[in-house]
Amino acid sequence: MTPLGTLVPPSSDPAEIGRLNANFEAFNRVTRDLESAYDRLRRRAEEVDGRLRESNQRWLSKIGELHQVTSHLHGVLDAIPSGVVTTDAEFHIISVNRAAERLLGRPAQELVGRDARVLRGRDGGALLRLAADEPQSMPSEREFESLEGSRRRVSSSVSELAEGGRLEVLNDLTEVAHLRTQLNRLDTLAALGEMAAGIAHEVRNPLNGISGFAALLEQGLADGTCETANLARYADRIRKGVNDVDSIITSLLMWARPERLAKSVFDLRELVVEAVGELKSARSVETILPGHHLCVAADRVKLRIVLSNLLRNAVEASGESGRIRVGACLEGSSPTLSVEDSGPGVPDEIRARLFVPFVSGKPTGTGLGLAIARKLTEVHGGELTLRAGSLGGARFVVVLPPRSLSEGSVG
Repeated sequence: MTPLGTLVPPSSDPAEIGRLNANFEAFNRVTRDLESAYDRLRRRAEEVDGRLRESNQRWLSKIGELHQVTSHLHGVLDAIPSGVVTTDAEFHIISVNRAAERLLGRPAQELVGRDARVLRGRDGGALLRLAADEPQSMPSEREFESLEGSRRRVSSSVSELAEGGRLEVLNDLTEVAHLRTQLNRLDTLAALGEMAAGIAHEVRNPLNGISGFAALLEQGLADGTCETANLARYADRIRKGVNDVDSIITSLLMWARPERLAKSVFDLRELVVEAVGELKSARSVETILPGHHLCVAADRVKLRIVLSNLLRNAVEASGESGRIRVGACLEGSSPTLSVEDSGPGVPDEIRARLFVPFVSGKPTGTGLGLAIARKLTEVHGGELTLRAGSLGGARFVVVLPPRSLSEGSVG
């Protein structure tokens, strides 16, 4: 055994030296391989790092663009006058633009996150319709009291969003409703003024006649020179003038008063035959009626007045030698009456105001007949319109709602 601290001379055994050399070369080879692998790994890391930097740059650019687009969209939403509110699929509010803030009465930060289903104004009414069972894509009007207490009239529509939420668009109609009320009031005042002028004109004519014949009657009675026949004639003319004034006032009251329906089931064909049979005219009237019952549930008296007024209008328009055609039929599922004449038709200048009292195309007409006919038709939920006819004159058509058709009708 060699003592500790004693130097051992290198082995001179060739085999041992060969093994050492081989191990040293293997060590060098492994070192070189490791250095080469490290260089490859470093280059790969640098390449990946470069790609990551490029990718991050692109993402930062995209995020910047997205922020720009989002900011632009928010700016657009805040600039439009309509209120826009969106919710997620659970009806929690996720965005509110400035117009919606003004309408709802709270800033967006106080509204975002709240449940749209329980958001109510000071009067307890729902502020939003986002949570309705079915989205209302067609705008509908309503009034509510906002969270700040102001009364608003809005028009709103609701749409589904692709991600499962909903969007409601609200338009402020408060000022529009105010202007509409003002306009209706002015229109009403204008109509009343025009009607008052019409009443004065129509009443003045018979009153002038009454005054003139009363003066003649007074003079004849005073000097005793007037024959009894003339006195009777003057009295008859006065009575006729009073009747004319009474007829105007009665018609005007009929047009102005509220009407209630006393419904019964009857055949429109019989109503036409009855009205034509009682027509105070020697002419023959053509009737076009279905070969089956056309029964309706309506107010027979009021529809009789409608038909009589239209027939009287046709007689006055067409003259004694003119033609009149009266019909009853089904227009789709709506019971329909029509009266047509061969007169000159309705002048273009009065078409827009044809059914207004004291507007008439006839020199001696008051226009009350057509006005009453339209009102009584509308009381039934129907519509009276002027249409083109085949006789050359006017054709008035009364269209009753489909619900008026009774089960007694046979097609």
